[in-house]
Amino acid sequence: MSGKTIIKSETKHLILCEGADEKFFFIWYLDHLKKKSDSNYDKYNEIQIEDIGGNEDFVKQLGVWKLVAGFEKIKTVGIIRDAESNAAGALQAIQHCFSCNNMPEPQDCFELTESDDGGVRTVFGILPGTKCGNIWDNGTLEDLCLKILKDTRSSEKINLISEYLNQVQDDFKYTINHIHKAKLHTYFSANEPFIGSKIGEAARYGAFDFESDILVNFKKIFDDMVR
Repeated sequence: MSGKTIIKSETKHLILCEGADEKFFFIWYLDHLKKKSDSNYDKYNEIQIEDIGGNEDFVKQLGVWKLVAGFEKIKTVGIIRDAESNAAGALQAIQHCFSCNNMPEPQDCFELTESDDGGVRTVFGILPGTKCGNIWDNGTLEDLCLKILKDTRSSEKINLISEYLNQVQDDFKYTINHIHKAKLHTYFSANEPFIGSKIGEAARYGAFDFESDILVNFKKIFDDMVR
């Protein structure tokens, strides 16, 4: 967790993310939703998005947030994290996190779950937030970002970047373990005004198409929270 742990006076819904990139990506996505919405503008302001740290910290840090002044007025707690290479495992880990903190355990991603005693509701999403049939896709925030680049020629550029990265690995005899990160940040480095940007900064500068249907499940989280 980064920074000071504070629940803002207007906050009724808390989203905890895996790292600063996710936090600021979703802050700017929420800002986009506010600008597009008349009916939910004020309600969206009731959502607070925070960085909870790495996956291994979720159970402990959710417990820390429960002790923060103002948590008693929270209506909904959401968690967003990468699926990595095991979406099913990520899903189970988040369910375990809620269960360990005596909160209702959603049965699937993006399903808001009510508490039997009328207490806090829960919901979670795993990135990239897409499905193949009934199976959630493995992947990360970077995989999602690569799919929603606003640049109309981004596919051509990513193909060239992929060729370049493959050539580098072949020529220098090593493997880039986080190829999705390498592709995205190579794209940033070749496109103004994103050079040197982190994901949240690129989101602020307009790198991503926040109207993309690929984001529909994450929009559902925000809309379900404030309904």
